[in-house]
Amino acid sequence: MRKVDKTLLKRKEVVDMSLPDMRLIIVLAPLLIAAGWAFFNIGAAALNQLQNFLNKEA
Repeated sequence: MRKVDKTLLKRKEVVDMSLPDMRLIIVLAPLLIAAGWAFFNIGAAALNQLQNFLNKEA
């Protein structure tokens, strides 16, 4: 029975160690998705404007 308790304790430690990482992913995922979506929507216009600017200088 003592061996089972140690195994359960080790499993609990593994779960406890992985929880902060999952919380960080849960918090950052929507922010990264939003930033990607904004870049996707604005990126084409920004590249077009940059190309126009560089062509005017040449």
